[in-house]
Amino acid sequence: ADPRHVWAWLIRAARWSEWYPHCRKLTFEGASGPDLALGVRFAWNTLGVRVRTVVEEWQPYERLAWRGATPGGTGYHAWVIEPRPRGCCIVTEETQRGVVPTIARWYIRRALSNAHDIWLARLVQQARSGGPS
Repeated sequence: ADPRHVWAWLIRAARWSEWYPHCRKLTFEGASGPDLALGVRFAWNTLGVRVRTVVEEWQPYERLAWRGATPGGTGYHAWVIEPRPRGCCIVTEETQRGVVPTIARWYIRRALSNAHDIWLARLVQQARSGGPS
């Protein structure tokens, strides 16, 4: 997929729930939205957990990352878009710390891996259709 379209769908967080099934009730704090940007704060439900999130890394068409917090832990999620001759390679990775991630490590690791596989596949599908309107 075209990296510009991948980026456009990735930062259009207000529309994630339309194509990513693990995103529910996303709200922006302040006057932000519908797109993410450096410093933007948003909250959302993912995998049954409410997460308060802030965008901490922002390199257009290359890298996006945010830190999230729940009552039981924290996480850091990054996306890297690497241009290729016929599209791009998308890499996403997440790390978590805290009581809940420690206790439920085996479950969380599998759930996140499956969710991220879906997110990547759907992101590519959306990007191949063009950018969001």
